[in-house]
Amino acid sequence: MEGVIHLSFKAKIQSYWELTKPDITFLILISTFLGYFLGVQFIGGNIFGNPMILLHLLIGSILSSSGVAILNEYIERDQDAKMNRTSKRPLPSGRISPKSALIFGIAVSVIGVLELALLVNLYSGILSFFTITFYLFVYTPMKQKTPWNTLVGAIPGALPPVGGWLAATGDISSHALAVFGILFFWQIPHFFSIAWLYRTDYKKAGFKMFMSDTNDQFRSNIIMVGFCILTLVFSLLLFPPPIVSMTLIWISATIIMGLLYVFAALKMAKKHCKKNARRLLFVSIIYIPAILIILVTENLV
Repeated sequence: MEGVIHLSFKAKIQSYWELTKPDITFLILISTFLGYFLGVQFIGGNIFGNPMILLHLLIGSILSSSGVAILNEYIERDQDAKMNRTSKRPLPSGRISPKSALIFGIAVSVIGVLELALLVNLYSGILSFFTITFYLFVYTPMKQKTPWNTLVGAIPGALPPVGGWLAATGDISSHALAVFGILFFWQIPHFFSIAWLYRTDYKKAGFKMFMSDTNDQFRSNIIMVGFCILTLVFSLLLFPPPIVSMTLIWISATIIMGLLYVFAALKMAKKHCKKNARRLLFVSIIYIPAILIILVTENLV
């Protein structure tokens, strides 16, 4: 790692912003809102019936997500320095010192958990604390020990919508578990595509990932395609009976999105190449926002 370099105030702010991984935080925000939206629908409420709860939920989720991202980059700063795609991040590039990042990450994480626990409900705060702890102290160390880390890491990655559901309803039901299932299964093909695209980098950093071992392609392909199918199956559970004629339109749209995901995975399984990996990654990125749009539109029509 390089020594800490001097930056202008604007550049320093931009570096701290980059440290929070805003693109990932945005996806987490969408999944949290999805859980809240479905929870409100489940109890027959209005999505904006309690705007302060929704506001604090989103703020707390942003802070919690940003905090865990910062602390993860602090822990993996030496590994990030070895990989081409991450060597320019704020810590390995020397734009922010490890001590500053650690303090910033702890502060943001604590504020996020307290925001959820005190201003949303205690369950949301506990879930946020568990997510942060599990991600940093279970998933992160596993990345250098076993390729199964991806499935373990999908657990905290699938919890944000459960937090949204808890904020709306105050308890867990089978519907919340269905939303958890969607996010859990969706993540695996998403991260498999990334793992293949950056397999050389991951090997340099000592991360053990599915898709990076050419001798283990069959198992990786089975998991990748199978989890895309399960993503579609769990997505359809968001449309409980009775099914009316208009609902069939949104079910059809969900099936189309799911089949696109399965198709992209099958293409990748047939031939591991950059084009197929990027196609799978693209479909995975638009999948969750598309499902949210479908559900919101169904509610408005």
